[in-house]
Amino acid sequence: DDFDDDDDDEEETPETKEEKEKSRMTGEAALMVERGEVATIHEAQAIVDERTLEKTFLEIDEDGSGLVDTDELRSALRSMGLAATNADVREMQERMDEDGEIARWKRAIRALEDKAALTKLGLGAADTALLRAAEAGLGELLEARDVTADWQFGMEAYKVMVRKERASDVRLPSAAGM
Repeated sequence: DDFDDDDDDEEETPETKEEKEKSRMTGEAALMVERGEVATIHEAQAIVDERTLEKTFLEIDEDGSGLVDTDELRSALRSMGLAATNADVREMQERMDEDGEIARWKRAIRALEDKAALTKLGLGAADTALLRAAEAGLGELLEARDVTADWQFGMEAYKVMVRKERASDVRLPSAAGM
């Protein structure tokens, strides 16, 4: 027929996929309100958004470790059609440390691990205790931010990152893009 509605031959653009995903999410939220699961559309949208972020994180976490590493993040970006370089991925990871606190802790630990430098400063046995205290402090910070020392991140860190990035030009992997 001349009036076939079969648009399957056309390749979906990221924008088209994103619009479809927004439409799906809006529909799901509306159904939640209609079924009486929540009182307002705002509540429903927040729940749907949370579920969508969790689903996307699980898709990105290819090995099921509960953490997304650099390779998994790069793979997710490539699946969205983005030619992510190591620098792009590193920039995204560093956004998790927007105040530079993780980087400062890592530098301090590296300095404390440099025995020669510590000896020059006249530090002796106390350096081990200082190093352990610094490592514990970094560990607490990383745990609070749901990030590991080698920039793997968990689901909660992913949610924070996505919510921050929504207001910027950087495109993080989303259910619509994968």
